[in-house]
Amino acid sequence: MPGRALAGRNLWFQEELADLIYGPNPNRWLRVLFENDTLRHLARQGIGQNSLRARVAQTATVRRSGDWIVIPREQVVPGDLFRLSAGDLVPADGELVSTKDLHLNEAALTGESLPAEKTVETSPGIWMGSSVVSGSASAVATETGPRTMMGKIAATLSARPPASDFERGTARFARFI
Repeated sequence: MPGRALAGRNLWFQEELADLIYGPNPNRWLRVLFENDTLRHLARQGIGQNSLRARVAQTATVRRSGDWIVIPREQVVPGDLFRLSAGDLVPADGELVSTKDLHLNEAALTGESLPAEKTVETSPGIWMGSSVVSGSASAVATETGPRTMMGKIAATLSARPPASDFERGTARFARFI
């Protein structure tokens, strides 16, 4: 009964399509189509990952020689005064100098789902990897690159943990055989 199996698949497809269109977010199918079309267009244009990264380069606004300039985030050095506003990523670990209704999303570091309010008086430390949800601030960079809190976490996660007794035992047994 091949027709029966085909009918079952068709019913499954109809249910999946209905869930996609009429599910919790009815506009989700538009987003899926848009993303698929965008990726297809980029592939046709031969735009690679490096090219996309260059187009969406992360920058920081720092004060150098008395002027505010925009530089790539990798060029921020300890001692730089940088400015933050809504939508910015914090380019380095730093100490706040001034704030105006600053709220940071620190979920990548703390796991906290709600933005944290930051002021010079109560919580002057800010961390690379946070993003500014609202408000503005200026801060002095204290640590950059692998010396930041995010860099230390990445180094810890990439380090191979020591072998457990079980792993050593199975390795010895494998060599024995």
